Amino acid sequence: MFAYGQIKTEYKLGRLPIRAYASARLIGDSRGLSRQVQPQYLSESSLIFGAGLATNYWHGLMLWVEAGRAANYLDNRGGIPRMAADYRGGLALSKGFGRLLAGRERGTFFEMNDDAVFLGRFRNDVVFYSQNRWGYTLAPAGALGGLQAQWYWNVDAGADLRRQHWANSVETGPGLRFRWKWMPAPWVFSVNVVRGMYTITRDNPWGRWYSDVRVGFWHAFTR
Repeated sequence: MFAYGQIKTEYKLGRLPIRAYASARLIGDSRGLSRQVQPQYLSESSLIFGAGLATNYWHGLMLWVEAGRAANYLDNRGGIPRMAADYRGGLALSKGFGRLLAGRERGTFFEMNDDAVFLGRFRNDVVFYSQNRWGYTLAPAGALGGLQAQWYWNVDAGADLRRQHWANSVETGPGLRFRWKWMPAPWVFSVNVVRGMYTITRDNPWGRWYSDVRVGFWHAFTR
C-alpha cells in the first residue's frame, strides 16, 4: 500500500505569472522493504517540508522549483540520514480531451500526464514519466446512485538520466475509473491491470517482465 499526500498554501505575486508556496508532503508505503535477498526500499518514507515557486498553467503546462527538508520516519534506513536537504523541481503537462469523467455526457476521451522531475536527494537525478489513457466515458447511471465510470487503456513509460533499473519501464493494460456524481469532482476510484517491461536489466533483481494490479483512491480540494 502506497500513500502520497500534500497540503500546500500559495501566494499570488501581483501580476507576475508565478506563485510562491509552502508545502508539506507525505510519501510512504506499508511494507518499507521489498522481499528479496538484497531488499530495497519501496518509497521515500518521508515527511517533506518545502517552499517554492510555480508558474501559472499555460495550455496544461506548468514549471515549478522547491527547496526544503525531508524527515525520514523509519528507525533504520541503512545509513540514510533521518533529516536531509531536499531540492526538487519539474515540468508538468496535463491535458484531457473529449468526454471527461466529471461531465454528464458519454463518449470517447484521451488524457495525458507527462512529467520531468529533478530530485536532488537522489544523486541529482532527473526522472521522466508519461501516463496516457484512451477510453470511453459512460453516461451517469441513475439506477446506481448516479455512478459515473470510464473504461480505458493505459500506455505508460518511464526513464531517468542515471539509468536506474527501477525508473526505466514501459507498460500497458486496461483500467476502470469511477465515482458518484454527488462526490466533489476531484474524488475518484481506480482499478488498473498492467503488463510491463523494464527496459534496463543491469543490476535488476526483478527480471525484465512484470504484471501489476493497482487499486487506488484520489481526492483533492482547493479553498
